[in-house]
Amino acid sequence: TADDVEFNADMWAKPDESRESLITLYRRVGAHSSATIEALTLDTIGRVPWWTGDRSAASLHEILVHLIAETHRHAG
Repeated sequence: TADDVEFNADMWAKPDESRESLITLYRRVGAHSSATIEALTLDTIGRVPWWTGDRSAASLHEILVHLIAETHRHAG
């Protein structure tokens, strides 16, 4: 069940995932992100379901700043 899954378990590669499949996923996500950024204005509001309370409604600008900070923190 979903309750049995470790928190953030989707943040690590699984032993059965190939480098090629991870790179393909990374590129697909990048293309989707680029299309989203091109299609929307920075003040467009979206929902981040795992952000709690009022914080779940965030503008594209807020989400991009968050992603920059997270990339800096984790990939520095």
